[in-house]
Amino acid sequence: MMPRILNQTPDKSVRGSVLLAAPSRTLPELMLEQFAYLVSLNQLPKEQLAFFQQQFAILQDPSFSPAQPPKEFLLGTPYFWCDLAHWHPAEVAKSQHTPLLFLQGARDYQVTTEDFEGWKQNLSQRSDTSFKLYPKLNHFFTEGTGEKSTPDEYAVSANIPSYVIDDIVKWVRETKK
Repeated sequence: MMPRILNQTPDKSVRGSVLLAAPSRTLPELMLEQFAYLVSLNQLPKEQLAFFQQQFAILQDPSFSPAQPPKEFLLGTPYFWCDLAHWHPAEVAKSQHTPLLFLQGARDYQVTTEDFEGWKQNLSQRSDTSFKLYPKLNHFFTEGTGEKSTPDEYAVSANIPSYVIDDIVKWVRETKK
């Protein structure tokens, strides 16, 4: 949401932003990937994934109107879903000029390194962006093992590692000029 927030703030009132596990894709794209992963772990029924695939396909239909959604659209609040289905934050951020720091856990299954790479690719022409990928971190920015985290990891009490805080402090100091 940061690109949207920056579009609504007066110039120079925000001197920089730190984005942790920020999606560069639309919410439906993100959700379908998450749900497919949860199905692969047997933590979500395949039918639920199929339901959302069908609902998101309705949203992508060029004739979809949030003012008059088809009776098959069952997600509620069609304006909300239509907005998020067509919101491309990385595209919007291309034309902005506020310094941005992107932090990403490489083991995050909710917002993946695909999103991180999406930001890097979309913002490659900007000189005021920084990116940091943490191999051991999940979506909550806590450490774990294995290639990709699982929902069970979130039940384990943990703190954000000091090296993440240090990276943020360093970036703020360098950016506050």
